[in-house]
Amino acid sequence: MILPIQLFIWDANGTIFDDKDVSDMSRDAIFDHFGVARPNPAEWADRVSSNILDLYHSFGIPLSVSREEINRIRMEGYVKNINEVRVRDGARDLLWSFRGIGLFPYSALISAEVPAIIDILLRRFNIKNQLGIVIAGAWPKKRYLEKFVDSTGLPRRRIAYFGDTAEDVRISNELGLVSIGLVNPTSYSSVGAIMAENPDLAVVDMKDLSQRIAYFRQTSIGLNTDS
Repeated sequence: MILPIQLFIWDANGTIFDDKDVSDMSRDAIFDHFGVARPNPAEWADRVSSNILDLYHSFGIPLSVSREEINRIRMEGYVKNINEVRVRDGARDLLWSFRGIGLFPYSALISAEVPAIIDILLRRFNIKNQLGIVIAGAWPKKRYLEKFVDSTGLPRRRIAYFGDTAEDVRISNELGLVSIGLVNPTSYSSVGAIMAENPDLAVVDMKDLSQRIAYFRQTSIGLNTDS
């Protein structure tokens, strides 16, 4: 099936940016700070979500710890290791391609990540000008995504959301968007968790995604969802 897409929305961490190792180190720093045993990586990958407060509390971080405190420690650990973050191979090419064909508004980024971290990453890798709209600190993620989608006036099945977590796929499906899951060894969620949410399309990397873009039109791309 070829799905015509007029707006392509990206997640940031684990999707545009290959940063799982850095994220894991900042996560472990949070558990170490509060003297709580680090979580099992596989269990974390099955349960990871943008609702970090409930997520960390469920793994033993004291209920008295706030979202702001978790974000502060995360940012310190993330920035400390930021030299290890990379842009995923092929992401730049896709961003430029979407901009060049007149998508509305070529590409957007919606992420629950700490806004300061997103700003640092976009500036560091000089890709902010390849995105039409950037929304960071988007939590609850579904509410932010729905508000933005509604503001475009586009049919929801003409909008794709591309993320690397089971939550990304689930939210996309609940909102009636075209859901694209990145099932890569360095995705934040496990492959099993992502596939359990039944994405419209699952890709292993940017090359895989680019090969699914079947044709170009003036204001849309054709996304091939056939296996």
